[in-house]
Amino acid sequence: MFGALLNVATLHIAAGLVLSCWIISVLIGTEFLMLSIPRYQIALIILMFGLMVVQVSTGRGFVVLIGGFYALAMSFVFHQMLKAGSGASLPTIVRTISLLNKFFLIGLVAEFIVIVAGGQIFLAEIFATTEALPYRLTAQADIPRMLGIFDRQGGLNSLLLGPQISGMLALFSIVWFIGIQRLNVQHSLEKRPRLWLGISVVMFLVCLNGTVAVLALLSILMYGLFVNRRILMPMSILFVVLLTVVYALIENDLLFGRIFSGGKAFVPQEHIEKVPEYLQIQGADTLDFYIFAFTLPFTIYNFIDWVDILLGIGAQVASTQFVFLGSDLGFFVDVVVKSGAVWAVLFVLAMLGICLPALHLPDRKAGEEVFRWRTLASINAFLCLLWLASTAHYNQALTNSGGVMVFALHLALVMYASRRAKLCRISAYSKQPVSAQLAEVKDQAEWPAQPIR
Repeated sequence: MFGALLNVATLHIAAGLVLSCWIISVLIGTEFLMLSIPRYQIALIILMFGLMVVQVSTGRGFVVLIGGFYALAMSFVFHQMLKAGSGASLPTIVRTISLLNKFFLIGLVAEFIVIVAGGQIFLAEIFATTEALPYRLTAQADIPRMLGIFDRQGGLNSLLLGPQISGMLALFSIVWFIGIQRLNVQHSLEKRPRLWLGISVVMFLVCLNGTVAVLALLSILMYGLFVNRRILMPMSILFVVLLTVVYALIENDLLFGRIFSGGKAFVPQEHIEKVPEYLQIQGADTLDFYIFAFTLPFTIYNFIDWVDILLGIGAQVASTQFVFLGSDLGFFVDVVVKSGAVWAVLFVLAMLGICLPALHLPDRKAGEEVFRWRTLASINAFLCLLWLASTAHYNQALTNSGGVMVFALHLALVMYASRRAKLCRISAYSKQPVSAQLAEVKDQAEWPAQPIR
């Protein structure tokens, strides 16, 4: 929101600060950052930079920066930082990520209080901007309105990270505080996890919108299918029950009325000037507008040549063939169409290669330390895939200057926790302390360790 206050887009500034500070620390000879970099990371970095050079040289600009490049690059940097010295300990990681989630939750609670006090128009005025995303008054607040808490106000944005991210922050906090219960023996890591879980649930209901509802339902299915298959049936039943409840609320005009109750869509004039096709949908029902906005990229995709399909149509910095593409289908626009099919495949394979092996929850047969690190890797892998899934609509995981940092941090924790679990297993077999293993064992040319069978 500082970017909105100062009328400055902060994504490139924030990413530049992280990457440049790390490079400087390496150049001045900081020994603990001169660690061996896993060869799969080196290979990905070379491919990423090579593709970006090709795109820039063909006039497409640095489009991959907002298509996932920053997220991957910063996750590798954070991974190196976590490995520094003797490595970050599990209690330090858990407490730090818990503190980060509390920080965001307190921001949401503060914004909620301001809105209830009638100050949302003031927030919209001070965070009005053209360069960064402005404060939105159109966010949904169906449940608060049902309870008579909000009147004409819109729903929460996030005073800390900007618009269209509040519901995701609350949902991810729920996942985090539920997940660490397996690690939080006798509240040794987090003193009041149930309190913060309760706050997360309340803020989730306050911020509930269509995208967050879909993500929440998806998380239930993902947990049963990929994380803990032993409870697949209960998770499936819960999914069906919640889906039925949501449908009943929509049918009775109690939830998501802006989309399903025949409201009219309004398209800003600047969007119509860039995309004349929007004239076809101006004044249509909101649901029809969303259908149009989601399918528009596929229409455009049919008219571009094979080179643009592979390398993208370009956008943003240093592009000579920028094409404005307004759509609500975030991943397809910013990653597939603008950045190209080559980058989209590379990015998705990298994400799945890092996260899927760590997703399944381990048991305690391999030892307590392995269990704890593998559990931490599983929680963060789950969160990373939810961040990625959110780009099916919102693209805050890739373009929000704070969202991309959190996304990258969770991705780094998947790699780091998987590595520590692997070292603990080696230590158990060799009867050598993990500290010695950290000093002797180098990263192998492979993805993070496979799930424990």
